[in-house]
Amino acid sequence: MAHYNFKKITVVPTAKDFIDIVLSKTQRKTPTVVHNFHQEWCIVDMFDTCFGLKEEELDSEGEEIKNKAAEIREKRKLIVKQHRESKGTNRPIIPRKALAKAETARNKRSAGVIDSDKKMDIDED
Repeated sequence: MAHYNFKKITVVPTAKDFIDIVLSKTQRKTPTVVHNFHQEWCIVDMFDTCFGLKEEELDSEGEEIKNKAAEIREKRKLIVKQHRESKGTNRPIIPRKALAKAETARNKRSAGVIDSDKKMDIDED
């Protein structure tokens, strides 16, 4: 029977907590007020700066995730390569079910049950 430790699972924050996480104190307390005397370019520049900073932050996080995925891919390739070298074979790792089907087909061919000119379709699961 499997034992689970539910205390280690992080709790998803509530909607109010998400707002607190995303917005700083000043952003929550003072809304952006646009007065008639403000120049249009000044307002656009302010919003470009705010959104640009957030975009850079999110881009860096995305790059970090992409780099981690690439590292995991490289580690997997290394493990597969080491496995192949330890087994002394250079063939790809095939699931056991597919190997069993291929072995059965080979045995039937050698026994003369299957015509050797026909190809067998082997599904990999």
